Amino acid sequence: MKEGILLTGGTGFLGTELAARLAKSEETLIYVLVRAADEEEAAQRLRAAWQHDQSLYQAVGRQLLPLPGDFTKVDLGLNAEALQALRDIVTLVIHAGAEIGFDKSKAELDQTNVIGTRNMIALAQSLPRLRRFLHISTAYVAGRKIGRVMEEELPGERFSSLYEQSKAEAENLLRASGLPWSICRPGMIVGDSKTPITMSPRKESRLSGARR
Repeated sequence: MKEGILLTGGTGFLGTELAARLAKSEETLIYVLVRAADEEEAAQRLRAAWQHDQSLYQAVGRQLLPLPGDFTKVDLGLNAEALQALRDIVTLVIHAGAEIGFDKSKAELDQTNVIGTRNMIALAQSLPRLRRFLHISTAYVAGRKIGRVMEEELPGERFSSLYEQSKAEAENLLRASGLPWSICRPGMIVGDSKTPITMSPRKESRLSGARR
């Protein structure tokens, strides 16, 4: 049986790069969650975001499967049939979707970054074949801590922005989830979808409890 991946944030810059790399493995099916009314609209949104890359564009509906849903909703807004399809095949969840607007209110940021992550965790906990939950976070969750901050420390408690606070709260949910998880921290992404350069990447993993 093929391995399945559930990817959020696929229409964004980082999600596009992830999709392109994941699609190189022909033995993998990638479900790409897209906020859309139905599968046709979800496919149209992916093709519009990926029209610069013919390999990605042509893989929509074949290896890259558009999944209309919304991770700010319980069960990602999916029906029972779609949920069962994920439970049958998904072994890896990559949560790259997020609200990054620094001008957003706390309620707006929490709805996407905190509640959305909670919903993704709940979905992942129902996947019997899950091996890992990969969370794309940020390098800026230490808050206003001073001095050397070690990766294994918990996020800070005082922050310079509501965005940083929301991402830290999302990480705390993941740490308490009991899932086998990894947290990736792109500090700054420079370039375009063809020539990306990732600056100051950081990564933390929780290896205990991983299913093999």
